[in-house]
Amino acid sequence: MLLITPAGMGLDYYYCDDYEEVDLRGAKNYVGGSVIISNCNTKIHVEFQTDSPWKLVETHVHVGVTLDDIPHTKKWNAKPGKFEYSAEHDYVDSHYYSIPIPEGVECGE
Repeated sequence: MLLITPAGMGLDYYYCDDYEEVDLRGAKNYVGGSVIISNCNTKIHVEFQTDSPWKLVETHVHVGVTLDDIPHTKKWNAKPGKFEYSAEHDYVDSHYYSIPIPEGVECGE
C-alpha cells in the first residue's frame, strides 16, 4: 500500500494497480479540475487537469509508505512546501509527474 497526497487534498490510501481520479480543489470550496493517479510496475503517475477557467500556478505531490512519511504539522496538516515533488507553472491546464515507487514496495502489498 502507498500513501499519495496531492497538496491540499488530504491523505488518501492508494493500492498498486489501481486508478483513482479525485477532485482538484482550489480555495477549499471550488472544484477546479481533477487529479488522476495511476501506476505501472516502477512508477506512480499523477496528473493534474484543470477545468476552464481554472489554471495551475503550482503543484505539490509527496509519496510515502506510512502517514509519517508525509510532511505535516503537529496537527497533521500537510506541509506542501516540504513535499518531494513540486513545480511552479505559468497558468497551464495540466501537469504530470512520474514518480518512482518507493524502494521495498511492490504491487500487491
